[in-house]
Amino acid sequence: MIKKYLPFISLLLFFPLTANAVPAPVAMLPLTIETAIKQFTPPYCQNGLQGLGSAVEKCYENTKDTSVTIDMCVLGDITIAKLLIQDKKADLSVLDRKPSEVIADKNIPVSGTESYLNFASVVKRLQLLGDMPRFYIYNSPQILAYLQQGADPVYKGITEGCKK
Repeated sequence: MIKKYLPFISLLLFFPLTANAVPAPVAMLPLTIETAIKQFTPPYCQNGLQGLGSAVEKCYENTKDTSVTIDMCVLGDITIAKLLIQDKKADLSVLDRKPSEVIADKNIPVSGTESYLNFASVVKRLQLLGDMPRFYIYNSPQILAYLQQGADPVYKGITEGCKK
């Protein structure tokens, strides 16, 4: 089911960015993936999406947007998007809108606990990555390729971690 929507999730990451000739990080560090799994699995296993949403919110609140640690928060957000789609709790109509429209929409919150369980809010946060100092010097395809390296392993690690 979720594989059907993977192209849509990839599109989420085609946010507007300043295109500079700066090489993006080539490979996501395994430590980043492992740490994201360790950080987000317990809250997800204990409290489901609500727990994961709270953990991702705290991750963003406690991480400077210049830090490579923000990558873990983004991977948590992507996992939430995948889970919302899987659980049929995602209004996919937001994907039909231009990124600039989603970003400008004042009715889509990007902060507050409820926004971490709202698909449109997750989409907006991911589209706003280009404004973060950590990512603004790279172009969209570079960031997409980089984040995709960690997205599936983190999703799998978190969801399968509860089965152990």
